[in-house]
Amino acid sequence: MSKHLDRKDAAGLALFCSRDGLVTQVLHDGLGLGELMVPGRPLTTILESGSVDKSRDFLKAIQAEGAVGGWEMDVLADVGIVRLFFLGAHEDDHLAIVGLPTPAPEALTLFLRELLAGRDNGDVAETAVRALLGRKRERERELYPHLTRLNKELESAHRDLARKNRELEKLNEEKTLLLQLAAHELRQPLGAILVYSELLIEQYEAGLADERQEFINAIHSSSESMLRLLDDVVDFSAVESGTLKFVTEPASLVEIVEHSISLKLPLAQKKRIQLVFRQKAPVPPVNVDRWKIEEVFNILIGNAIKHSGEAAVIELRLTVKDDKAVVSVRDNGPEIPPAELEELFAPFQKTRARASADKPLELAIAKRIVDRHEGQIWAKSCDGAGVTLYVSLPFTPIPQPRHLEIS
Repeated sequence: MSKHLDRKDAAGLALFCSRDGLVTQVLHDGLGLGELMVPGRPLTTILESGSVDKSRDFLKAIQAEGAVGGWEMDVLADVGIVRLFFLGAHEDDHLAIVGLPTPAPEALTLFLRELLAGRDNGDVAETAVRALLGRKRERERELYPHLTRLNKELESAHRDLARKNRELEKLNEEKTLLLQLAAHELRQPLGAILVYSELLIEQYEAGLADERQEFINAIHSSSESMLRLLDDVVDFSAVESGTLKFVTEPASLVEIVEHSISLKLPLAQKKRIQLVFRQKAPVPPVNVDRWKIEEVFNILIGNAIKHSGEAAVIELRLTVKDDKAVVSVRDNGPEIPPAELEELFAPFQKTRARASADKPLELAIAKRIVDRHEGQIWAKSCDGAGVTLYVSLPFTPIPQPRHLEIS
């Protein structure tokens, strides 16, 4: 072996094998394998067990294609397991095999040239190694037009993808604008219907026939639901498009949850429902947009009230798990099959057990808000009856309040 090879290149291997993978001649042993790599022993003797099957495929590929390269296999050396990049060429009854620590073409060229130095032209090793080098170059020439064409196609695909992404962004902006305009235009007449229906209810509550009273109540209820839906559509589109701004600051989850409970308490009292809040241990402040996270808990508590029966108990818990604050809200409504739990957070979706047609976006909005806080929201069915909704938020210190625009 020539002394001109650097230390990394010298760590390679060069040998000849028979068609069935038995070593017939060792040209260079840069790993000091010694008796592991002597004529008559299988090539697999020097390989780590995970590379044995791959070596058999490697030998078959050499015989089928004439010359192959770039096969990564692990060799059992004295210093431990060494990964080499193997190349091979088929010459008469010999398989010329080279393994190097680097796949760089220039390293292979240097290795083979130095390996040939000082050998007679008639030496079988010289013939096979030159065949390996020649076939390598031939293979590169064959592959070059193909690789060039693939590279151009890839560049063209990237340009097309970038163009389509720009078109989708524009369409999304136009969709958001259309939703906002539609909501704005519809809010005014619906608001007028709501106000007039309230006036009719107050003015003629005692003097109308039952049927007419029901009609006015239906008008009032429907217009109120439509206004809520419009607000939800605007909020959802703002979160989805990234135009909704978040202002994050350290806040007490205890205070946020307690405030949400106080807001929903009148609604719960109408059904004689108890809202019970339990906190197992002190919880550090979390860095959130207080009002948006409060909206999340308003949605969860309102959802629990809606699906729980009369005189039920809704339990809220605040715990700490894996450096995250976890808030759970358990209702007493119908149990949801596990396969349908994910559908709770999809827009305009409802499960077989629970309808959500009157508020089809609220849980979807809650999920988007929690996602923007790098938190998680999920649901689990309770044994017997009820569903528990969970929200986890990470403790991420922020030295002072800052404005964060989601994009």
